[in-house]
Amino acid sequence: MINSTYEIYFLVLIIIIEITLFYTIWRMCSAQFICCENVLFFNEDEKCVYFGRECILTLRSSSMNHRFVKYLFENINREISEKELEENVFFRPVYINKLVSNLKFPADVRDSVFTIGNGTIIFSPIGIKKSPLNH
Repeated sequence: MINSTYEIYFLVLIIIIEITLFYTIWRMCSAQFICCENVLFFNEDEKCVYFGRECILTLRSSSMNHRFVKYLFENINREISEKELEENVFFRPVYINKLVSNLKFPADVRDSVFTIGNGTIIFSPIGIKKSPLNH
């Protein structure tokens, strides 16, 4: 039984905090769910690359594509050179355009997540590229 006004205030405060916490967590989860719709991610256990909730690429363990995708996801938003891929992933000469082509990503996904330069690649799985005018 509640004995004082302070105990009532305390209980009301706890209820308000719990409701606020629940609402905050719910909003965060909802926002994360919505954001994941256009995000590319790699599930190492399943060896699948997902775009949102759809598996767009299934890989065999230790295949060239698997090693390439794994390396890309470990080096997001960083310029990677052909030489770096040769030394750290493939141990033989490679061509970035051929590696990307071999992945068989849907064209719209491929175009939005890869920036390919002269012997370099930048992988941005969020799929949002800045134009040179938006620096």
